[in-house]
Amino acid sequence: MSTQWKVIHFEENHNHEMVPSNYSHLLRSHRGLTNSDKAQVDGMRASGLRPHDIMEYVVNQSRKRSNVGYISRDLHSYFQLKPKSEVKDGDAETTFGYLGSKGDHDPMFFAKCTVDEDNRLANLLWADGGSIVENHAFGDVLSFDTMYRKNAYNKPLLIFFGINHHRQTIIFACALLVD
Repeated sequence: MSTQWKVIHFEENHNHEMVPSNYSHLLRSHRGLTNSDKAQVDGMRASGLRPHDIMEYVVNQSRKRSNVGYISRDLHSYFQLKPKSEVKDGDAETTFGYLGSKGDHDPMFFAKCTVDEDNRLANLLWADGGSIVENHAFGDVLSFDTMYRKNAYNKPLLIFFGINHHRQTIIFACALLVD
């Protein structure tokens, strides 16, 4: 199999207008986080800054958005897709960090926890904004399932669910509980 390509036909005319140079920084092919960008934003995130605040700081340092090299969506994707192997905190801290980032994107997001006498996570309940809205609309009949016990701490996963007007199962909230 050859690794060379042969151009058979080249069409010089485009079927769309070219992107003006002052907008080229918005093209996916022209943006992305460099290794130094990643190191900088990782440090800021570890300090407790939200992605929105990190982006605003970087824009202010760069004087304008077009000088940054990436957009807010790239930053959010980077934090969401960051390999779990890079997580150095304990499971509870990692969970709180994840739930905190969910709250950054969803103003209706809800999470509540309790700790035991050793200050370790005991119970955890969470629900996103969409689930809360659906609970208000369809929560007159509520079921829950505690069959799942497949986690490292043998805590039951409780799923609160119901049925919407299309007879689809909808999740209202989830919880990890102490027996």
